[in-house]
Amino acid sequence: MIDFFSGLLTPVIAVLAAYIAWQQWRTNNLRLKHELFERRHKLYEVITSFMANILARGTLDPNSEMQFLRDTKTAVFLFDRRIQQFIEETYHKAVELYTLGRMENTFTGEQLVHNVEEQRKIKDWFSEQLNTCTVRFSPFLSFGGDQTMNGSQRKLVLWVTI
Repeated sequence: MIDFFSGLLTPVIAVLAAYIAWQQWRTNNLRLKHELFERRHKLYEVITSFMANILARGTLDPNSEMQFLRDTKTAVFLFDRRIQQFIEETYHKAVELYTLGRMENTFTGEQLVHNVEEQRKIKDWFSEQLNTCTVRFSPFLSFGGDQTMNGSQRKLVLWVTI
């Protein structure tokens, strides 16, 4: 009888070790997803705050477009090419708006009207893009598509945030 149990001990230990290894892999995988989410969400916040600031103020603060470029430089590692192009387009629109705003005082008459119209078009573009940011970024800011977090994911998030 003792030989029987001692013969089972090795397979039981092997199964237990495999289970522990699988749990560690799963925890590390969830931690990676969480860290990726945190980094992506930070960029999402930078982008939407930048756009909201432009819309609230009607213009850009000096050098804010350069700060935006610095703050979003890691996007190449975190998002696909579409998001990277969106960030580049946002930057270029911001530079264009800043340039038009700086030149506004040098124009009169029809040139001034054209300048203001161009600024309005760019602000409208920012408004449209800000309204679609959630949809644009949602595939990158979820734990598996439209699914909510499962119990293990919630535990990991709570553990990491504590």
